[in-house]
Amino acid sequence: MTTNRRPGLSLTEVLVALFIMGIGTIAILTLFPLGALDMAAALKDDRTSQAATQADSYLRFYWQAYGPASPARDPFADAFSNPNANVPPAAQVAPAAVPPPTPDEPSYPVFVDPMRFYARDDIQKYWAGYDPGSTGPYQRLPRRNLNLVATTMPVANQGPLALRTCSLLDGMTFDAARGGAAGDGVTVEREYRYNWLWVLQQPRVAEAASASMTVVVFDKRTYQFVPDKSEYAHAGISFTPGSTVIPGVPQVNGVVLGRGTWVMDGTVDNTTVPPVRHAYFYRVLSATETTPGLFDLELDRPVRRLTGPNTAYPGTLVILAGVSEVFERPPLTP
Repeated sequence: MTTNRRPGLSLTEVLVALFIMGIGTIAILTLFPLGALDMAAALKDDRTSQAATQADSYLRFYWQAYGPASPARDPFADAFSNPNANVPPAAQVAPAAVPPPTPDEPSYPVFVDPMRFYARDDIQKYWAGYDPGSTGPYQRLPRRNLNLVATTMPVANQGPLALRTCSLLDGMTFDAARGGAAGDGVTVEREYRYNWLWVLQQPRVAEAASASMTVVVFDKRTYQFVPDKSEYAHAGISFTPGSTVIPGVPQVNGVVLGRGTWVMDGTVDNTTVPPVRHAYFYRVLSATETTPGLFDLELDRPVRRLTGPNTAYPGTLVILAGVSEVFERPPLTP
C-alpha cells in the first residue's frame, strides 16, 4: 500500500520547535548579564573587604603609636570625653550639652574622617551626621582629623594626603589617546574609588587605651566637595532594642532611603541614666511606606543598646550617602 504523503515536518511542528529553541536561547543569553552582575558584586565585595582590612591595619598601628596611652597622643583622642576639644569657639556646642563622661560610662563616638574634615569649610567640619536641613536638634558626633595627616605636609597638600591615607589604591586610570598608557604616560594615577572613615568609641572611659572600631567604606566619595544632604539626621525616631524595624522615618527629597542603604543610630542623649551614646550602623533590607511620607525600615540585625535597659528610646537616625559596606572590627587594645 502506498501513500502520497512526503516525509517532513508540519508547520505546527516547526513553530513548536522554534518556540522551544527560542526559550533555550533566551535562557542562555540571560546568563551573561546575570553573570556580569554577579562578577561586579563579587569585585565590589572583594574591594570593600580589602579596604576594611587596610583601614584596620593602619589604625591599629596608629593607635599604638598615637593613641590615648601614647606619649605622642593624637588630639582626636580628646574628643572621647570632650567633643568640644580642639574645636574653634564659634563651632562649639553648649558645654552643658556634652558633659564629660564618668569613668564607668562609655565615651562619645568619634568619627575619624580626614577626607570629610578637609572637604568641609563650615561648622560641619567638626561634627558628623548633620545637615542644615536635618530635623531636630544639632547632633553632637565629633568629627576629627588624624594629626599625622594635618602636620606632615603643607596645607595645600593635606587634602590629597587625606585621600591617599583613607583610600584603597584600587586600580589605575588609562588614557585611550596614548594607546592605553597609564595616566599621562609617565605617572600612574590611581582610581581611589573605595575610601573610608573610622568610628571609634571607648566602652569605658576609665579604660582609655581600649576602643571599639567600625570601618565605614564608601564608594566614589570625593574629598574636594560635599554633595547636598550627604549626611542627614532625623531626630525623634523610636528605637526598640531587639526589634528589626525602625518605624516612622520621614522621606526627604535628595536623601536616598531604600533597600541596600545604610543608616546609623546616632543617638546622643545625656539626660538619661545611664546616658545613651550610640554610633551603630544597620543595613536597610526594605522600606515600606505605611503612611504618606513615612517609612518603616526593616534592618539586617536587631536594634541594640550600649547601656541601660532594653526599652524603647527616642533617638536620632543618621543617613550617610554613598556607604558601600560597614565592618565592625575587633576592638583596639593597648
